[in-house]
Amino acid sequence: MLLEWKLASASVRYVASAINGYTAYSRESAKEDEKAVRRKIINEMDKTRNNLKNSLEYARENGDKETSKRIRKVLDELDMFTNEVDLSGAGGKYPFFDPKYSIQKEDILKIADLDKFILENCVKVTETCKELQRNILQNKTQDLPYEYGHLRQSITNIRNKYQDRLDYIKHIEPKEESD
Repeated sequence: MLLEWKLASASVRYVASAINGYTAYSRESAKEDEKAVRRKIINEMDKTRNNLKNSLEYARENGDKETSKRIRKVLDELDMFTNEVDLSGAGGKYPFFDPKYSIQKEDILKIADLDKFILENCVKVTETCKELQRNILQNKTQDLPYEYGHLRQSITNIRNKYQDRLDYIKHIEPKEESD
């Protein structure tokens, strides 16, 4: 259940609307929330990957070597990010996830802000891939190499923010909960 102060946060509301059962890292559910956020990121990036694979096929069929090369670079970046998210599994390793500790409200809200940024931008990347795929189908290929370069940079930015999130979780100083 989300507490009133958590509901006041636009970030918490956004993530809760995207992930069923999200509790904004309540003590009992922090591990589950962290797994759910990672799962949501991976699912969104899988959609992106599917769109990129289709675009790569179309570019190859049309003999557009430059666009094909850029798409492969985007796929490489996407695969590295997805792998990092899948393997990061922070749940359980750090005091943040131990129910015997109390986490400061500010820390929870900061992580929710990072989650929101990452999830929003994952959706934007997927939507951009859909648009670029439409452009290939409509033979609007003039700016595609540039656009795919920009898309790769967007994924890099999300990767960096995800790393910031992990670093933040690792360095949270919890307080021991007293009975």
